[in-house]
Amino acid sequence: MMMTSLLGSFKLDWGSSLRWIFGAQKVLSGSMPPLMDCMGIGFASESVFALSLPLVVFCGPALLIALWLTPHMHVRGALLGGPLLTTGLTLWGVPPWQVYPNAVMSLTFLLWPSWTGHLLRMVDCSVVVGGVSYVASDLTMRCDSAEHQTLAGVATFYLCVVVPAFPLGIYVLLQRNLERLDSAAFRQRFAFLYAGYTQRKYEGACYTVSVGGRAFSHQLRTRLFVWWECVVMCRKFLLVAVTVAFGRTPNYQIYAGIWVLLFAVGLHVTCNPYEDRLMGRLESLSLSAVLSMLLLGNAIALGGLSAAAEDAVRTLAALLNISMLS
Repeated sequence: MMMTSLLGSFKLDWGSSLRWIFGAQKVLSGSMPPLMDCMGIGFASESVFALSLPLVVFCGPALLIALWLTPHMHVRGALLGGPLLTTGLTLWGVPPWQVYPNAVMSLTFLLWPSWTGHLLRMVDCSVVVGGVSYVASDLTMRCDSAEHQTLAGVATFYLCVVVPAFPLGIYVLLQRNLERLDSAAFRQRFAFLYAGYTQRKYEGACYTVSVGGRAFSHQLRTRLFVWWECVVMCRKFLLVAVTVAFGRTPNYQIYAGIWVLLFAVGLHVTCNPYEDRLMGRLESLSLSAVLSMLLLGNAIALGGLSAAAEDAVRTLAALLNISMLS
């Protein structure tokens, strides 16, 4: 659903019906910008909210857990050194301190693609009028203004540090717990990151590196492909990046997007990361459908079609999208 909703970011005249489908899918995928557009929030206010989103993601679950714990709190002679909280409290079958990091990770997982896209739009100053650069998403905001420089500075930091840290952190988490992937406790907390992918063991060739006269040996040990979700996140990032980078030229947007999807399809077919063949076929169908819709959209971007032909292309794209979801 997230993959299809990303098509709405391409600057094409998809038509009202397809735009509605893309918007609905984006909202159902946990994306915030469509909801904020409906509320009429301006780009500057939306940017401030996007920059403060990490704080919301980290503090929101903590506040909700604290509210849940409040009725269960008992003062047991605090002045005498007694405990303030009853022991053995569980939330969804696990201690509250385990629920918090999982809630943060789940929210980040849902919001990461759309949040990354907005960060990229904040630093996009590709519109130049009279020698003055303006933000492509808001032509009322000059790129040399103090407001934008502050927003762009924080956004650049997020793009360079926070955005890549999340998929890298997932990879490190799974790599450091390769022997615990099958344990009930670990699966209960992190199965949504790797469930459904194959877990066959892999051991690469051992190599030695000499540093300062000392030799260090290393051998890559992993499980293919428990970390495939990191690859999917990179694919989403590339699609979002090309829609922003070529936002002024729909033809190049389509061209770059097709290359990203061609590489993604080839990588998926070569690696076959899913444990269930049906899931693998559904992923192949999804990627092929998105690629086909971009090819159809290219016919609109090139121009020259009659109004009836463009309507036919949009109808075919809508039917393809609905069939894929079904």
